[in-house]
Amino acid sequence: MRQRFPTEVLQIVAEDSPIVKKRISDNHALFSDSAALQKIGIDRPDTAYRHVKNDVLFSGKRSRALQVADVCAFFLRAQLAGMKKVDEYYSKLSPMMAFDLYG
Repeated sequence: MRQRFPTEVLQIVAEDSPIVKKRISDNHALFSDSAALQKIGIDRPDTAYRHVKNDVLFSGKRSRALQVADVCAFFLRAQLAGMKKVDEYYSKLSPMMAFDLYG
């Protein structure tokens, strides 16, 4: 995202369930700490979060942001599975993605 959209501000919204909350919170904490990343063998400064202002926002299933994310995830998964019926939708999503699924 830093390379493709360098001026964008990112807010992570995730489903508010105990399992998701624990895993995301743990990973968010890890990737916010360069020293912790080096301890587990990740020695790339571009991997750590540098300008994280807020924690992950946890929201219920009725969140519009999560509903949009679910629809996007459906089309991405279908595209990767080779479902030709989603080509039209994937072509609209791909210019906004941080990286292309195909290279």
